[in-house]
Amino acid sequence: MNSDEYWHDHEEENSGRSKTRIKKAMIALQALGEQLIKLPESQLDSIPLGDRIKQEILECRRLKAKEAIRRQKQLIGKLMRGEDAEAVAEALKAFDTSSIAHARHLHLIENWRDRLLQEGNAALTDFVNHYPEANIQQLRQAIRQTTKELHSPKNTGQYKKLFRLIKSMVDINSSGDDD
Repeated sequence: MNSDEYWHDHEEENSGRSKTRIKKAMIALQALGEQLIKLPESQLDSIPLGDRIKQEILECRRLKAKEAIRRQKQLIGKLMRGEDAEAVAEALKAFDTSSIAHARHLHLIENWRDRLLQEGNAALTDFVNHYPEANIQQLRQAIRQTTKELHSPKNTGQYKKLFRLIKSMVDINSSGDDD
């Protein structure tokens, strides 16, 4: 196959896009892959990816040689072509601490913490209705300890522990539509 035949065969596939645009798109996919490499495994599992690309990401983390890492990143970028890049980018935004969605999520948790401390059982019932998998006993105990800490001069970190507990319950039960 000569070069004219090659480009003729691929012109239909590229549908009028220039080589520069195609290359930029591939670089963007590789950058997306590099973001995936940096994610903790627990977060990576929640991203909609195929098994092969997840294996290659884990393999890239294991590598030490710079050239091997570079080649592995290129492979991940190539595999990203077969993935839904928009869905992956949206899922990554959820883990971006500078994103608006992340800030909203933290405000939601702070609001629940404040409501649970101020309104008592009414807020607890509302919380359990929103998050049925929540451990009520553990939550009641944390609320009681936090309330006790707020009325004493000694800081034992219960306020932060309550926040982390609520966050874990919201994260476990949420599917992205709780606001």
